[in-house]
Amino acid sequence: MTVDVKNQKAMVEELKVEWKRLWLERVDDKVRAEGIAVKDYSSLFVDKGLVIHATRDCKPLVFKEILDKHKILNSERYVSPLPEVGGWRKVCKN
Repeated sequence: MTVDVKNQKAMVEELKVEWKRLWLERVDDKVRAEGIAVKDYSSLFVDKGLVIHATRDCKPLVFKEILDKHKILNSERYVSPLPEVGGWRKVCKN
């Protein structure tokens, strides 16, 4: 089981690098107020030209959902809580 956990940690780290690259390399369309993926990120299930950020009518990408699609066990320990739930600050204050 420990070998599997090490493989999962390595996979999560690779996905985090791809996740950061996705957000750094996106194209911001100022007219439509949206961010668009520049290339395919198959490990993140994102195609070239997909709207990844918009001011309205767009379902935002959630890293935890990507980890769940990759069947990472205990994926919530690799990502911070969603801001809608309360985030890290609320968890630390309680």
